Amino acid sequence: MNPKIILRNVSKEFVVKSKDNNDGEKDQKFTALSNINLEIQNGEFFTIVGPSGCGKSTLLDLLAGLSEPTSGELLIDNQPVKGTGLNRGIVFQQYALFPWKTALGNIEFGLEAKGIAKKERIDIAKEYLSLVGLSRFANHYPHELSGGMKQRVAIARSLAYDPEILLMDEPFAALDAQTRDSLQIELLAIWEKTKKTIIFITHGIDEAVFLGQRVAIMTSRPGKIKQIIDIPFTAHDRDEHLRSHHLYAELREEVWSHLRQEVMKAQVNELIDFPSQVDERTGKFKKGAV
Repeated sequence: MNPKIILRNVSKEFVVKSKDNNDGEKDQKFTALSNINLEIQNGEFFTIVGPSGCGKSTLLDLLAGLSEPTSGELLIDNQPVKGTGLNRGIVFQQYALFPWKTALGNIEFGLEAKGIAKKERIDIAKEYLSLVGLSRFANHYPHELSGGMKQRVAIARSLAYDPEILLMDEPFAALDAQTRDSLQIELLAIWEKTKKTIIFITHGIDEAVFLGQRVAIMTSRPGKIKQIIDIPFTAHDRDEHLRSHHLYAELREEVWSHLRQEVMKAQVNELIDFPSQVDERTGKFKKGAV
């Protein structure tokens, strides 16, 4: 079976401005990702976890075609990724809904851009609104919806134009714990029904283990793939009782054992790069600095 997505020695560098010894500015290269090698299968639910600043979102931008790698090769269906495409849908942490459009109108938007006739796109939008459990809220505007509802609309909008790959960048991070747990179970049901390839970025170890068929742990900056852990649970195993399973606890601890050292390294990087964010008296990071 050919992988759906292949990354071969993918690196990403940015040029940033920094102060020189004469209080001027100079260009300096900043390496966000270094030699990423990864294969993701068609229909796989793949989660990625790593410390802050390790390049998780940068990696998702590359997959989305919003940015290009500095070096290496990124393939989807054995074809190089060149810009954005309708074969990929994106769901961000912030809902990014159009406030002047209803829930139904927000879902229709992508279909309209695709050139689908009005009656057909309304039918499709209603279908996906039903899929995320919001049929009764079709005519509600974003300000009339809760955070969880807005994220459901964002997911439905990305699914409606039928992308093969769904890229999700910490989509539940801003939600309360109960809503997050509920949406995780709903997302798994949608994945099982639609058979999409899902790449899900998260800070949460629990979320990564609960959702993923495989969990990739990234190193601190520059981001690399440190370890990939197989998660043996089936879609039917993943319910509200899974977190009490002894194997779930063992897998969570395994992920954390790989991640713990990288989190410490990331904090050291912050100290080196941003010394002004450290309290001189205690030697600890100021509140909110990391």
